Amino acid sequence: MVVFVLTFLVVYAALHAVVLRGIYPLLTGHPYLPAFVGGWMGAMVIAPILVRLLDRAGWEQLARAVAWVGYGWMGFVFLAFCLFGALQILDLLWLATA
Repeated sequence: MVVFVLTFLVVYAALHAVVLRGIYPLLTGHPYLPAFVGGWMGAMVIAPILVRLLDRAGWEQLARAVAWVGYGWMGFVFLAFCLFGALQILDLLWLATA
């Protein structure tokens, strides 16, 4: 079980890193925005684990609220990852033909 959780966290954090790399040019104009987004993404990486811990501790309502935010964010990050991946593939194809 520990190997699965560590693998999940590494893959999910890598997904976030790719998305952060893709949106970073949009964040550079503000001094605190990159740190805030990085902190948010870090919190969302551990959100699924937090949901399980809160549910086990008996905090069902809080676990449900964290689950809505965390799993909604997971869907958004997956879609953003797919978009950035497709853009990278198109960019590589464009470089190969140039």
